[in-house]
Order: sequence, then C-alpha cells, then structure tokens
Amino acid sequence: MIFVLPVTIPANTARAAAVTADLLLAPGVITKVDVEFPSGCVGLVSTFASRGASQIFPTNAGQEFAADDETITWPDEYEVADAPFSLRMTAWNTDDSFAHTVTWRLTLRRFPGPREQQLVAAARAQGFEVLEIPTAADLIEARSGDLQVAIP
Repeated sequence: MIFVLPVTIPANTARAAAVTADLLLAPGVITKVDVEFPSGCVGLVSTFASRGASQIFPTNAGQEFAADDETITWPDEYEVADAPFSLRMTAWNTDDSFAHTVTWRLTLRRFPGPREQQLVAAARAQGFEVLEIPTAADLIEARSGDLQVAIP
C-alpha cells in the first residue's frame, strides 16, 4: 500500500506557525519513505513527521528535512501497530515570495491475519474509518473459480 500526502506551505510561514497535515494509515509496517521537494524550494522549505508526541522522521528530534529538486528516500521498518493510526506532517516555508508543496509517500505492508483484524477493530473503536482493500491473494482466489491456488 502506498500512502501519499502533498503538503502545501504558503510563503512566509515561520516554524512557529508551521502547517500540519495528518495522514491516516492502516495498521502495518512502513517499509519505505519518500519526501519530495520540487525545484524552487532551494532549502527554504522544511518538514518532519511525528506520531503522537514523538518525532519519527527524521529520527533525531529537533531536526528536519530541507532540499531542492530532490526526493529523499530510505527503506524503513517502522511499525504502526497501535493508535494513533496516523502520522502528522509538519512543514514551514521561509521563502518570502512563493508557496511550495512537499509530497510525502509512505509504502506500508499491512499486518496479515488475526493481528490485523484486532488492530482494525481497535482503530474503528477509536472512530477511524477503515477501508478494506483486497490483497493480491484475494483477487487471485476470486478469479480462479474452482482452481485451487496456493500463494506463500
């Protein structure tokens, strides 16, 4: 599953007045993160992600990402196993002339089986709407009819 969140930050947005945007996630493990800075940001746009009260990307609190015409990408194994099932992206823009949009992309591997069902129930109990998305195995099984298909 890939989750995408573009965050547009107006010109002259100080860190103290940063824009925040929440990205709702499914229970699972974040396996890859991309933070895309378009051309023109020239290091004047900064962003970080947090979950609950803790900053998680970048890992060291008080730091942030800033770049120009670059996508910062890394593999990860960050587990989203309990509430909140969301990340908060915080961003600011010290460019005095132009708004900029930073795009966050997260690849998430959903938890399989009973654990996923427990976590989905917990998310729903907290008021989150959880969409059921079929897996590749579900789609193959639905199309196979009487054919028995085993997928490891």
